[in-house]
Amino acid sequence: MRLAREVYKVEDLVVRLEDDTDLSALPLQSAEVISGFHATANLAINRLCGTETRAVALGLGQGELRQVTVLAGSAVAGQALRDIHPQRWLVAAVYRDDSLIVPHGDTVLDEGDRVLLVGSPEVLDGVGDFIRGGRPVFPGQYGARIGVVGDDRVMDEAEALRAPLGVEGVDRVDLDALRPDQSTDAQVRNHLATLHLGLLLLPPAPVPYLARVGITRSTRKRLLLAARLPVLVARGKAP
Repeated sequence: MRLAREVYKVEDLVVRLEDDTDLSALPLQSAEVISGFHATANLAINRLCGTETRAVALGLGQGELRQVTVLAGSAVAGQALRDIHPQRWLVAAVYRDDSLIVPHGDTVLDEGDRVLLVGSPEVLDGVGDFIRGGRPVFPGQYGARIGVVGDDRVMDEAEALRAPLGVEGVDRVDLDALRPDQSTDAQVRNHLATLHLGLLLLPPAPVPYLARVGITRSTRKRLLLAARLPVLVARGKAP
């Protein structure tokens, strides 16, 4: 590659690999990599699965582009995109019959729509199932992990939820690091996004009187409003 780049002044380099090589271990940052292994696998999936299409030779080639079909009974059928609250993914296009719809917040998804999704590869499997309607995937449409604020009692409840929800893991969230009483909503959301959370579990705690009557806003309420994630308040008992 260096010879092609420096001696022959080739600007666009393409490398073809024929095995399941770990691309991150190869010095190929300056070239476009075509993996025959992954391309063949994706083409086979596209032919065998009539409700999902994975991009081949598009984008980064890491699975960040998916097209899924909204099936009958999908939870998103009849819903506006703004009401679905996408996190770390978005709907880039909607194909309905023979028309392309450039979506916006008020776009309503219908049964039979083919929806082009763009987002983090680690969440798109769950998002694809959520949009398609093949099975419930909560909280996979938001993220792959459960975040816990609180002591071991809350952690026990999170672990009890881990298997039924099918999440990857459970992580403690440092409320002092979040500082919802000092940070902006965007800062809180961005911090939680780096943790890949699909669900936040909070400990039971009384709401101060001034917050209950609306004079002040408690730290917990600031976190609830800023997180843009599903939030459960633990009862201190497991399961």
